[in-house]
Amino acid sequence: MVDFVILSHFKNSRFKTALKKSTFGVQVIKDTVTLSKMNLKEDRLWKFVELRSADIPTNWSDRFNWANIFELIAPLFYT
Repeated sequence: MVDFVILSHFKNSRFKTALKKSTFGVQVIKDTVTLSKMNLKEDRLWKFVELRSADIPTNWSDRFNWANIFELIAPLFYT
């Protein structure tokens, strides 16, 4: 939500510029992490998309599942 609060400080910016901004959310429930993305659409409604979920490896035998966690957070670095 921080991005949308920042947009309110730039009242002279164009609506098309606001449409390019996205806010990411990370939710953790027990041993599952979910990455979601929210942005504004042309009709001034919100678009919410769940991008990916992954199980957190909690024991040694599941250690190879860390790649799924890294794939989950990768979009935060390239967007």
